[in-house]
Amino acid sequence: MTTHLKIEGMSCQHCQQAVERGLSQLPGVTEVKVDLSSHSAWVTGDCAQEALREAVEDAGFTVVSIT
Repeated sequence: MTTHLKIEGMSCQHCQQAVERGLSQLPGVTEVKVDLSSHSAWVTGDCAQEALREAVEDAGFTVVSIT
């Protein structure tokens, strides 16, 4: 399953890497793609949406939507 997250607050490559690192460390996540220009992340694997939200927020950013 792939989940799309719309993320607020990412403005540079370091931001992108912080989100990528936080999401990829979650149990059940098999792939993470973060696109700085669209402020989006796509997460493949079996992980609860709340865990994804918490990982992004722990990295210092805000999840606007999860689909």
